Amino acid sequence: MHHTERLKRARKIAGGSTGTKRRYKKMLKPLLASCDAEACLLWWERYDGSEKEAKRIADITKFPAAISNLAEIYYQQNRLTEAFILYRQAAEQEDVHALYVLASAHRYGIDECTKDVDLAMWYENRADKAPRWDVWHGYNSTYIMNDFIQ
Repeated sequence: MHHTERLKRARKIAGGSTGTKRRYKKMLKPLLASCDAEACLLWWERYDGSEKEAKRIADITKFPAAISNLAEIYYQQNRLTEAFILYRQAAEQEDVHALYVLASAHRYGIDECTKDVDLAMWYENRADKAPRWDVWHGYNSTYIMNDFIQ
């Protein structure tokens, strides 16, 4: 079964009422074994949720959504320096969530960022053009994992 087809089926299992953890893991097992970034983050979002596993996924896969996810965990724990290092790392790889977080932080001069409206606009323009990723659909143009700006 092709990589993309396997991810689609796993998402369908996870979203359905008949989806069980065992069937879900069986579907993702080959992708998890090869440390496929989307599969790892999909599994984490659905069943694991631990900071340790989020860090492992981000370190192994270097997947922008996984890095941004770990940054969000650090941010919620008020570990701002670590969070913004990871947000910048994910933003360099065009992660929409990280780009919007940095845009907001620079626009208002909050947390670890200095107030700079021009830089905020630059981040927003990049975010508008970047592909969006979400745990249920992969890359698409309609969903931002955690949208802070309306």
